[in-house]
Amino acid sequence: MQTFALLLIFFLLWWRPPAWGTVPADRRLLTITDALGQQVSVRVPVRRIATNNGQVAEIICALGAGAALVGVSDHTLKHHTELLRPLQDKTAIGPSTNPSVEKIVDLEPELVILYDIWVSPDQLERKLAPLGIPVARLNCYRLDTIRQEIAVLGKLLGKEQEAAVYLQDFEATLAMTTHRLQGLTQPVRVYAEGYSEHTTSSRLAPNHEIFVLAGMENIAADLPVPNPRVTPEWVVAANPAVIIKAATATYVKMGYGATNREAPARFLASMLRRPAWDQIAAIKNGRVYLVSSELNSGPRLPIGLLYKAKWCHPQRFQDVDPEEVHRQWLRRWHNQELRGIYVYP
Repeated sequence: MQTFALLLIFFLLWWRPPAWGTVPADRRLLTITDALGQQVSVRVPVRRIATNNGQVAEIICALGAGAALVGVSDHTLKHHTELLRPLQDKTAIGPSTNPSVEKIVDLEPELVILYDIWVSPDQLERKLAPLGIPVARLNCYRLDTIRQEIAVLGKLLGKEQEAAVYLQDFEATLAMTTHRLQGLTQPVRVYAEGYSEHTTSSRLAPNHEIFVLAGMENIAADLPVPNPRVTPEWVVAANPAVIIKAATATYVKMGYGATNREAPARFLASMLRRPAWDQIAAIKNGRVYLVSSELNSGPRLPIGLLYKAKWCHPQRFQDVDPEEVHRQWLRRWHNQELRGIYVYP
């Protein structure tokens, strides 16, 4: 009996009413289908969101709903608060790959938004469900799904009109590339390396459409897995005309606010020293480029696409300045001036 009483006291001290139960009933119930095909119901507009997804956080800020964010990942807080000023007073909920259940619960979110990768349902959904906290999986980094997910975020936040305008801008920026490449018959052979060394993408990967839209022939298109790991010798044998490396802030400081051009220069130089790479056409002709993660995927992906297309087909983009396009985007959607290193050289 004494043991039961102690357990009851501990439970009452630890337990708090579920955040979901405190949401006013006068807000309508919205059911969405997330990236895993799950049906998630939440009252809208959602006023308290925790997310491990930096792209989701960027879109929420762009739509003017940054106040709804109560917690973001450590990476987002470390690398993106200079651009995304509404994030500066937010709480870190842990690594993107392993957010803290305890920190999330303490924030009393009405909704948690996660990437579809890294975090298993056992880590979060099944722990948060008994507390009445719904979890939705949204990517917002893939071209094949980002349009629908921007619209979903607009509905969740009560920002449908803002999301519609944002999508129009997204499509218009994308069209700057596709319009100029109409009728292209000779795509340029490209090796596109992901964030991890020697990893690339085949036609089975979600980002294969990027190669097609930018007029690139993916030298790894026919490999049998979505994200194969290759050897330097394999790249030499394929002899791409252009090499594009995706750079994340974890390895080299690029993106908003970056000023030290020596860091990407050293990073690029280390790539060029890979075994026998001096035999590759891209190396011989100085056509090796770094692109920051902010432009390689997510809502500013069309700007990154514009850079890639111009690197591959400069004659078709003589009248286009991707940097100026980026500058205008940041002014419109984040009230910020363009600062930083997004591509190199």
